[in-house]
Amino acid sequence: MIASHYAIKEILKDWGNTKVIKERFEELAKRYPEDKEFQEIYNEFKEYLNLSAEKLEKIKMKVHNLEI
Repeated sequence: MIASHYAIKEILKDWGNTKVIKERFEELAKRYPEDKEFQEIYNEFKEYLNLSAEKLEKIKMKVHNLEI
């Protein structure tokens, strides 16, 4: 099953709050383990937690593209 449009909107809605986004990603990653594209983005987000804010903006664009 792929991550729903609603799930993607929830991530984007709270984009400025890293703690909330992390929780949403974790929850959705468990709910949609077979959505490879979402899992790849989630893995990038986890890497971001150890990287710069510039990386986060790139991930945001990828998440936004899932919404389309």
